Amino acid sequence: MQKESLQNQAQKVMVKIGFLDAKEIYSGKWYDGSLRNSIFSGVYEGKPAVLKMYDDPRVTDEPLQLKKFHELFDSVKPSIITAPELYRYEITSPTSGWFVMEHLPEGKFFPSPMNATERTEFLNVYHAYRSVFPKTATRPLLLHERFRADQFHLANISRWINIAGLQEAQFALDGKPTLLNTPEFVELYTNAEKIIRQEFMQRPMIWCHGHFKAHEVYKTNNGRYYLLDFAHTHLYPEGYEFGFMVWADQFTTLQSKTTMNGLEAEVRNWIAAFEPIATELNIKNFSELARASLIERLMGTITADVVGNVNMPYEERARRMTLLMPLCQQLIDEY
Repeated sequence: MQKESLQNQAQKVMVKIGFLDAKEIYSGKWYDGSLRNSIFSGVYEGKPAVLKMYDDPRVTDEPLQLKKFHELFDSVKPSIITAPELYRYEITSPTSGWFVMEHLPEGKFFPSPMNATERTEFLNVYHAYRSVFPKTATRPLLLHERFRADQFHLANISRWINIAGLQEAQFALDGKPTLLNTPEFVELYTNAEKIIRQEFMQRPMIWCHGHFKAHEVYKTNNGRYYLLDFAHTHLYPEGYEFGFMVWADQFTTLQSKTTMNGLEAEVRNWIAAFEPIATELNIKNFSELARASLIERLMGTITADVVGNVNMPYEERARRMTLLMPLCQQLIDEY
């Protein structure tokens, strides 16, 4: 039986709860192009509100994690960081549900990529979040959260390689050269795997928001910061959040004018800017952790975000590989 679309589900929920004047403002898609969430603005019980419908391939309990965030942070006064107020929710399966939350006040998201001043401000917000957020899970662990940090990373990379492999097979059918099925990539992967296994075998798994990036941190006009999107709150390897920030700011925003030297310089700027926070958070040997975390992110970017991206033109994928592969090799050589 074909699954009902998120839009049809949303219409039924809106009628059920009296969500009025709805307008879709965002939709998120999975690697294969399938819809995983839809977000609507509207009015709920006389207040401006937002309805989020989600049906994700991954296990998520986003409304419960948003609720838990308020329990943790609302008692911290004063705090520069908050999250949208949760009005109503329903979890329909381990991967799907909906919730209604506060409509954000006037303000704006952080840009991507950031300049040095914006990055400093962003990292101050991160420090405020991380100083209160627990390191241990606030719910029973999922199966994949019980494995070591190196096993967690390598399982993800294996899955991303499978995603890329499907596209590589399509390239071959289309008569185009493959981008990853080369001795150079196999050697790169082999060396990256060794570093990830070595670095993360002894690193802890840390309870994280899981999506701390520019487009999830919103600054109101009165100087308050809102953290959004709790769909990815899980245990992650130490260093994951740092790598994710750089991935979102640099690896996903490559422009036609981006050069290898410019990309490498920005990555080094991120490492230097995060170093004092790593010290404050008692993260040991951050230099090695930073490079290993970025190698992991680059492997994911190369395989899933670039080669596996069905919406990216082949020529653009090939161009990005000329930046990402050398950067990954550079970090491997420095580790």
